This record gives sequence, C-alpha cells and structure tokens, in this order.
Amino acid sequence: MKRKIMKKMFLFIVSLVFAISNITAATVNISGSVTPGLTISILAEPIAQNLDLTTSTTIKIATVTEISNIKLFKISILSTLGGSFVGNVSGATQSYTLSYYETGTTTGITITPTSVYQDVLLATSRTHPAGDDKDLFISYTIVPDVLPADTYEDTIVIRIEAQ
Repeated sequence: MKRKIMKKMFLFIVSLVFAISNITAATVNISGSVTPGLTISILAEPIAQNLDLTTSTTIKIATVTEISNIKLFKISILSTLGGSFVGNVSGATQSYTLSYYETGTTTGITITPTSVYQDVLLATSRTHPAGDDKDLFISYTIVPDVLPADTYEDTIVIRIEAQ
C-alpha cells in the first residue's frame, strides 16, 4: 500500500514538473507621456479700447488666464511703444504703469512697461487645469491741458514660457 502511494506521488511530482516546464511567459512594457502645455489668453474689458485720457485713473483693463501643466513657468509683459500711449498724429506721449494681480486682490506686481519683456510672475506650481485668472490694471496720471487732441494707442504683449 505504501508502495502504491509512493508510486502515485512520484508520478504526480513528475507530471507536475513536466507541466511546469511547459509554462512560458511574455512581457509587455507600458508607458505614456504628457506633453508640456503652456497657454495664455486675454479677455479685454470694454473700457480698454476707450480709456479716458483727460483724468488720472487706475482701472482694470483685462483678465489674463494662464494655463500650465509645467511647474516652473513665467509670465512677462512688454509694451510695443515702450510704456507710453502715443498720439497717432501729434506723437505726444502719456506714460502709464501696469499691475498684474491675483484676481480680486491687490497681490501681485506693478511695472512701468518697456519695449523689453519684464517678468511679472515666476511660478513654482502648475495652474488649475481650467487656468488661473489674473487681473491687469492700468494707471496713469494726467496733467490737465497737456495732451493735445488726438487718438493715443499702445499694444501690450503678455507671454508665458517655461523656466
């Protein structure tokens, strides 16, 4: 009886070894990536195209939406005319400053724009997937009766880039 059990166990072990030796395996490597994404958009306030240059003021001119899936990025601003409104006919100028604030606050930076990009934000974390909004304010001080009648313009350029 013991012999029959031993024989059955031996056959079982041999068949198990044989079965295991017929097992094969294969692998598949999986990976993925997310491309860096940087986007900036500007929603101008209606007043931005119709500023009153007869009186000193500080007023919101735009909402800027930053979108970045990169932790380290920066926002920079330049003025195409060097930080001044310039009269189309007279060539007279009126300087101004810009403030780039967290929406609904006065937390941020104020700059006198130039024709060279100036950093207004050095970010160390990604934005919300839908974007982070900032308020752009303009301030200028008017000296009464100095600016001649004219249409005054400038263009502000805001960029986002990885650091």
